[in-house]
Amino acid sequence: MGIPLPAVRASVTEALSGAIGTGSQNPWPPGGAAAGYSAPVAYYNGGMSLLSILEFPDPRLRTRAAPVSVFDARLRQFVADMFETMYAANGVGLAATQVNVHQQVLVIDMSDERNQPLALINAEIVEKDGAQVYQEGCLSFPGVYADVTRALKVKVKAHDMDGKEFTYEAEGPLAVAVQHEMDHLAGKVFVDYLSPLKRSLLLKRLEKQRKQAAGA
Repeated sequence: MGIPLPAVRASVTEALSGAIGTGSQNPWPPGGAAAGYSAPVAYYNGGMSLLSILEFPDPRLRTRAAPVSVFDARLRQFVADMFETMYAANGVGLAATQVNVHQQVLVIDMSDERNQPLALINAEIVEKDGAQVYQEGCLSFPGVYADVTRALKVKVKAHDMDGKEFTYEAEGPLAVAVQHEMDHLAGKVFVDYLSPLKRSLLLKRLEKQRKQAAGA
């Protein structure tokens, strides 16, 4: 979700201080930790960089991402930078669209210890089941949250950083995070699911917070 980890509300998607870190859900695709991706620094020796996160209503958030076709060291470095940026922002999910790179790349880590990085490239949902309502937030909408209805379970087809295809199943809050980040890659944001009235109130709250922060 470009999801933040709020200090107080551990209700969902980006705010799961313990909700799934010790659960039975395995956040890795077949073949081990993120198909060999055991930590954000696993593939490079050159260090990582923080990326700038776009905030709504930046029109670039509405850009549809293109599939990744080249799986190389540059992609691996970018994924490492995304993880570094997400961790620094206290988030649990981030999509490439949010850092103004319009490729189908997303990263998630909902573990308490921040040691279970999941990278999905060219992700496509192939199955959905059930429904759940969770309170979502987003790093592109700092400080505001809203209840959103999404599928309870999803099965995703994606590529790892070597270009190998795998399937991945997520349930509960993790499924919310996957769907939220995939929306970003399609140019959608979580407030699109709200009624016009709720969306208007939330965006007014966001603007108020920005003005207060600017005047502080």
